[in-house]
Amino acid sequence: MSRIGISVIVPVFNLEEYIGECLESILKQTFQNIEIIVVDDNSSDDSVKVIEQLARKDSRIKMILLDENHGAGHARNVGMQSARGDYLIFLDGDDFFSTDMLEKLYDTCEKHNADIAVCNAYMHDHVSGKNELFDETSRFQFDKIGIPFHLKEIAPYAFQFMHEMAWNKLFRRKLVLNTGVKFQEQHNANDQFFVFANLMSAANIVMYPEPLVYYRTNVKGQLSKSIPKSPRCIYDATLATVQFMEKHKCRTIYKRGFNTYIINRMIFSMDMLESTVREEIFNFYHEMGLKQLGMENCKLEDFLNYIEYQQYLVMRNNVYSKHIYERLRPEINWKSQSLKRALEKLKLQNRNIVLWGAGVRGKKLLDRLETFDFQLTSVVDMRGEKVGCVLNNYKVDSIDIVDNGDVILVTNRGFIEDIKSALADLDKDCILIDIQTLLSYETEVEEVIIV
Repeated sequence: MSRIGISVIVPVFNLEEYIGECLESILKQTFQNIEIIVVDDNSSDDSVKVIEQLARKDSRIKMILLDENHGAGHARNVGMQSARGDYLIFLDGDDFFSTDMLEKLYDTCEKHNADIAVCNAYMHDHVSGKNELFDETSRFQFDKIGIPFHLKEIAPYAFQFMHEMAWNKLFRRKLVLNTGVKFQEQHNANDQFFVFANLMSAANIVMYPEPLVYYRTNVKGQLSKSIPKSPRCIYDATLATVQFMEKHKCRTIYKRGFNTYIINRMIFSMDMLESTVREEIFNFYHEMGLKQLGMENCKLEDFLNYIEYQQYLVMRNNVYSKHIYERLRPEINWKSQSLKRALEKLKLQNRNIVLWGAGVRGKKLLDRLETFDFQLTSVVDMRGEKVGCVLNNYKVDSIDIVDNGDVILVTNRGFIEDIKSALADLDKDCILIDIQTLLSYETEVEEVIIV
């Protein structure tokens, strides 16, 4: 029996509209030494007919029919049992792929003796047809593109960078067999534990920067929209990951980044729930969930950012109410006295104080500064169309004028990683202040310095 390079495992449930395009994109791969294991999870539409038509044309397609619907996690596990390839990849039946995806990931693993290769992706809007780049390599000043690394080397942001989906990762089958980790058989978030456990176990991981997957969004019945049906799945996946960390004695290594990840995932899942279910889940986290995750007595230094620490305190210290839940997403209080106190402290350091961003929030900040007659050194913006404009008597400059040691005020924390990356490209070492969090929680400036 000839050796198979990659086993491609595709779970399918009622995907007759998409599965043909998915399988065609796999059959057209430039890397041909593959087997395609399609596991139909008891579809009630014509998915099986579409698969059978393609299987008659190409013997590399092997179809497994399940008698009952168990979910994608179970289907992937069934597919793994039949897999014979040196590598495994788990592709979703409603997505499609660049023709050289498998070749590039396979060659990357072979070249670097890597256990896992990761690629970027496009978010493909099914309705509009537009593609939006999902670029993991632009975040956190990641400097290991094409260089083998262990997850511990990026421990502070490992769980922000290496996301929990399986469909953009190629796994060495020996690694998966050695860990013995399977997909959780639950309604959603069934790949989170599998992905993280194998990432932590891999001797070498390699990031391939090109987007090679077209992940279909805006699709009726998409699993990511089904969280209300099984609201504890994300918690169960997170708990399994925590237990794996504790068993392998690496929880401390990943503590800050993983705690930050947990809080964001909790809020992400609760935001999708109806108010009565949200109350139930919030109070579950408050009463026992955080404790079971080993987060009963966390401190600020156990998180990457002040805002996640504050969100954690809201959940830990309060039972649910609409007002309490709103504190997880506080509005910016532009009249907060914490801004004046912060700027007075910064001024004593005799540093240049620069506002980054000439948008709506930048304008509001400048309006507030005028009320207590405080002058900034300058206002800068990354967007070329903003440079040269005048905002509250400041001429907006390009980021090139920023110098080492400058204090940068950031009014939208969503841009912090982009700003850090831009400063790194300029070889500039500056101090970033998260003004959004400062004004939202009315804290002190020492708590919102970005590291």
